[in-house]
Amino acid sequence: MSKRFPLATVLRIRGIEEDLARGRLAGTVSAHHQATEVVADARFAYTAATADTGPLSSHAFLADRERRTAYAGSLLAATAGETQASEAVTASRVDWSEAAMRLAALERLAERAKEARRQRMLAADQRTAEETSAALATARDAR
Repeated sequence: MSKRFPLATVLRIRGIEEDLARGRLAGTVSAHHQATEVVADARFAYTAATADTGPLSSHAFLADRERRTAYAGSLLAATAGETQASEAVTASRVDWSEAAMRLAALERLAERAKEARRQRMLAADQRTAEETSAALATARDAR
């Protein structure tokens, strides 16, 4: 009888899948942090651009309005990017969690198989010890 767990290959594959999912999660978390920094930079730039400039000519007013609109658009785009990155983190976390659960289930099966194999070996050792003891007792009685 083989001492190897019958699903050892599947267990290794599940471990690799879990590692890959953990790596993807780390990547999406990193991307989310970068997106958060982009939002902070865009918010700072927008705040600086919307500072009171005082009275302006109509041409300068329109130019200032266009500039502020561009900064606002940049902030909205950065915020949308952060939202997408946050959703990607959530999806990656779910994927990793599912992969970890699949791995844990197989690890429990492997542990049960190992324990069952150990119990079978102990039972065989016990039978051998009892047979040996009985044979020795029979030999002693025969003398």
